[in-house]
Amino acid sequence: MRLYHGTSESVAREALKHGLLPRSDSGAESLWDECPSSEDHVYLTVGYALYFARHASADGERWAIIEIDTDRLPDGEDHLYPDEDFLEQATRGQTLPAEWDVPLMTGDSETGTMAARTKWFRENLWMFGHLWEASVEGLGNCAHHGVIPPEAIVRVSYIDPKQCRTMSLLACDPFISLMNWRMVGAKYRALTEWCMGSTDVDPGVIMGSVSVEGADYASLAALDEDKLSEDLARLPEGVRRMLEVNIKQYRTAVRVCEEERVALEVVTLPRPLPGGRSIPIENPIVVHLEGSNV
Repeated sequence: MRLYHGTSESVAREALKHGLLPRSDSGAESLWDECPSSEDHVYLTVGYALYFARHASADGERWAIIEIDTDRLPDGEDHLYPDEDFLEQATRGQTLPAEWDVPLMTGDSETGTMAARTKWFRENLWMFGHLWEASVEGLGNCAHHGVIPPEAIVRVSYIDPKQCRTMSLLACDPFISLMNWRMVGAKYRALTEWCMGSTDVDPGVIMGSVSVEGADYASLAALDEDKLSEDLARLPEGVRRMLEVNIKQYRTAVRVCEEERVALEVVTLPRPLPGGRSIPIENPIVVHLEGSNV
């Protein structure tokens, strides 16, 4: 599986040499005061990487998204865990084992708050490793215990937010919850793929264009105005007007996706060589070996 970590350019470049470090090793402060992240985990996502990169970067610094291949992790998926926010939200209203002593949502300012429950799950992530994929599916996020080595990094995208203002705004402030992921997770997945240089993502999904069931916006938007007007004229007025608005939005989305691609610098890292050796990270070139194409 491919997972992503949003951070700053400076941290990303250090990660190519030393790996992605948890806060206990890097000395970094948590970005979140009320519910600080685990000191021993590196958080990964399939959708919110640009949002996390924005918060991790200083003013004037390029943002970065690091792509991780779980097949390259030394222990495979053994060190992957769910995000504590997923566990806290997914277990609301459930009857949990009494011996766990999970705080109840009573509203008490010390022990009965969401923060108290999140803290309990954060401190007991070791119990829930089997739920990391459910966390990705349900919230878009998970966590890795310990350092993620450079060998697990397959691509890095450096992003200049000044050159992609629309995309930057789209990642500004998502409400990270089970409901949000269910409703607009496809948008954030597509945005992450766009940030990694993909040209296959649907611009309408990224921009959250309103849809009409059965409408092929890519084909409609490609029609010349006369042909488009002729086709739309056959439709009921309400549907026609909605399609006209959506096609306009789709064309804008296509233009923005193309124009703002200039903000991206995507670097692909070579895969490890046979025997666990790898091409030095400082020199990410493509090398042809006898009998293989690396």
